[in-house]
Amino acid sequence: MSDEAKSGAAKELKTFPCDRQLLSARFSPCGKILASGAMDRGVMRWNVAENELTPLPPLHGGNGWVQSIAFHPSEKLLFVSDSWGRLACTPCEGDAPAVRWEHAAAHDGSIRRVAVSTDGKLLATCGLDRFVRIWNAADGAPVAKHQHTSDVFGVTFTPDGAQVVFGDLFGKLFALDFAAGKISREFDAGLLIEITA
Repeated sequence: MSDEAKSGAAKELKTFPCDRQLLSARFSPCGKILASGAMDRGVMRWNVAENELTPLPPLHGGNGWVQSIAFHPSEKLLFVSDSWGRLACTPCEGDAPAVRWEHAAAHDGSIRRVAVSTDGKLLATCGLDRFVRIWNAADGAPVAKHQHTSDVFGVTFTPDGAQVVFGDLFGKLFALDFAAGKISREFDAGLLIEITA
């Protein structure tokens, strides 16, 4: 085993230039597509094969910077959110796939993060409006919402999909039981902010 492998250090394999600023990047679950949100309101896509990236036509239709993207775990779908509050679902393959569903104003202002439940049935978003929102992934129908008291910057599902965990401006983490409409646990992770500052 190499010294790099033993140390767990990441090794750069290759650099691929891009002609625009990118904000987020994700590999599809199958590993064949790399997608990245861009500051030009689009989603850049590449076909991945043998450590090579072949550009695919970008996806357009965003209103602002594409800040967060997430792939469906089993279907060939991509969930896209932007800095103007738009949330959309689109096929991740094809030259110009039609949007399956969208909300032009899913949040009042920027959506900071979109996450997909392990089973692919639900989405969670958090935004500048201090809301955490849960959506049906199949049709975009609202499922639940929670308004926090400060800015929310990240959200993810628990492995069983029954709760979402979100983090706020002050380094606090909250587990939200969205079916019951209440916070079930709270953690203070403020020490992590001090360590990284």
